[in-house]
Amino acid sequence: MEKSGRILCCVRPENYAWHAGTTAATGRSPYWQRHNANTQTIGIEVEGFAGRGDFTPAQLDACERLAVGLTRKY
Repeated sequence: MEKSGRILCCVRPENYAWHAGTTAATGRSPYWQRHNANTQTIGIEVEGFAGRGDFTPAQLDACERLAVGLTRKY
């Protein structure tokens, strides 16, 4: 998500982006597909740094709209 609030889709929600890695408990075992958070989550990347508090009002509004839309769909 850009500072302007523009939302870009890099990976369709029905596909896996592998943004969350594997869990420490399962590592890279043959069972990763059942235990990996990537198969059950959608990652949202926001331009900026949360620790600096530099997310714009447009980004926060867009995040809210996106989260509401995804919640309704899934």
